[in-house]
Amino acid sequence: MKKRQITIEEFLSYTPIKPGVVHIHQGLVYKHAPNSLEIANAINDAKADPVFKYITVPKSVLFLDDIYFGYTTKFQSNLHIVEDAEYLGIITDINEYIWKLIQIIEKLNKLNMCYWDFHRNNIYSDNKGNPFILDIDDIRVNPTDLHLYHQIKYLTEYLLNLYLGQEKTIIHLLKNDDFRTHISKGTIAYLESLIKRTGTTIEFPHKVIDELSNPYKRELIKSKIK
Repeated sequence: MKKRQITIEEFLSYTPIKPGVVHIHQGLVYKHAPNSLEIANAINDAKADPVFKYITVPKSVLFLDDIYFGYTTKFQSNLHIVEDAEYLGIITDINEYIWKLIQIIEKLNKLNMCYWDFHRNNIYSDNKGNPFILDIDDIRVNPTDLHLYHQIKYLTEYLLNLYLGQEKTIIHLLKNDDFRTHISKGTIAYLESLIKRTGTTIEFPHKVIDELSNPYKRELIKSKIK
């Protein structure tokens, strides 16, 4: 991975995607992320692993004089928001997509990394319907139990919203009487364990996936909680 010097003037001269944070120039994305050096180096060291076909890999790290500034990545022109990929028929089975995402997260954990910032602007689909993690800033190296707890909590919340077409927290869903009526007691107990904020690691959300993988069940719940 290259080490590159950059100036503020150069960075700001490039086309902004998110002004002052993400700019693009000649097929490269420039990200101002001053706390990302550890993860950029860790990914560079592990990038030969096949899992990094599905995760942004830095091409260079950027320094402003001797101060770390951020990194560059290749612009990914083949990515789609997950809902769009479903509509276009790129994702033909949402359960298969979710299972692939779980495998990516588990593989990262085995590499001693933890990703937890799950939301629709970070998790995409490529042209073959595979998950792709776009933003690496919130990957943690040598994660603690608290990091792993947040990983499961926000992954579960992301999957619930993906299945149900919502943008709600777990707490908001649990406050919905119609949701509680049509979801199993086991799944409710699992979700309640996630909002107790104990900070202890919790198992992956297989109960949620098993229940909402049934298209009839999730369409029923979607119709009730609108």
